[in-house]
Amino acid sequence: MQIHYLKATVENYRNRMPISKQERKVVRQQGKMKVISLLGEPHTESYKAGYKRIFNDLYSDVKGRFLAGTLDEILEIHFTDAIHFINDWHPKEPLKLPQTCFLCELQPGTIDTGEGIICENCEQILGELFQ
Repeated sequence: MQIHYLKATVENYRNRMPISKQERKVVRQQGKMKVISLLGEPHTESYKAGYKRIFNDLYSDVKGRFLAGTLDEILEIHFTDAIHFINDWHPKEPLKLPQTCFLCELQPGTIDTGEGIICENCEQILGELFQ
């Protein structure tokens, strides 16, 4: 009887333990990999333009799904599920990534020419060419 009680007590504590420091690091790394898979590498314009919103949405959904106030409060028993949740996660709204200039392919395009989006530098060059 006492062994059964001790096992139940241990299981109760185990079910309330938050993830370890190493597991938190894995959750954050998995989140970063997910954002990179959606937006591209951190040096790209699309990443720079959208990473804050995507990280916020992703981690908000993770915390809501696992009833945690912070990522640190995810329970250890939910660690594997949290990793799978992150891997399968998609933003609720479609991503509106900035388009790069179709001429120079370097700058974000801000001007619609009807044939494509170009940057201000290319528009200025084209303007000078056709004056």
